[in-house]
Amino acid sequence: MLTAFLTALPIALGTILATAPVLAVPLLLVTRPDRAPLHGFIAGWLAGFLALGGITIGFADFVTLATDSAELGLEGLRILLGLALLVFAWRKWQKRPLPGEDPETPGWMRRFDTITPGSAALIGAGLATINPKNALLVISAGLAIAAATPAPIDQAIAFVLHTLVASAGILAPLLAVLLLGDRAAAPLDSLRNAVARHNATVMAAVLSIIGLLVIRAALCG
Repeated sequence: MLTAFLTALPIALGTILATAPVLAVPLLLVTRPDRAPLHGFIAGWLAGFLALGGITIGFADFVTLATDSAELGLEGLRILLGLALLVFAWRKWQKRPLPGEDPETPGWMRRFDTITPGSAALIGAGLATINPKNALLVISAGLAIAAATPAPIDQAIAFVLHTLVASAGILAPLLAVLLLGDRAAAPLDSLRNAVARHNATVMAAVLSIIGLLVIRAALCG
């Protein structure tokens, strides 16, 4: 279990910086007086993350049992995922704001001004499972864990731990608010602005590193 968790740990650490919800959570905390939408968003994100990862691991285990050449095919899939991450990194780099330009706020983030908890949960789940970049990260982690251990219980524990680490960008602001109360609003607002400014550049770097690590792990596995 520990080996499987450590195998996917670089992906988890990269996910903290590379996923768009890192921007969404501070925005929710700052713009909404109640925290029900934030709770819904976190619940939806975690549920979607775990569901997609579980499906990925189950698929990998099924293919491994069903075919003799499954390992080669799964390694090839991991290489393709790594290449896809490199493509997303290049696109993010091209879309980075130039000096003097203000970063564009995504439409789904602007919806948080009046969003309900249920809608926030759906957006959280959608960002984890439907957003191509985020889904690639989750699937890459699931395949890495499935390749590291065949034991279902170890796979499940490793992926739950992976989910918690990868979701630290979402959970940390909530903990800050619970510990600091209203005093956390100003620092989180400043953090949101800083992350929005450098988000594309950071994402491009992180996705490039993760993509190369995924390809390397597949080739060496």
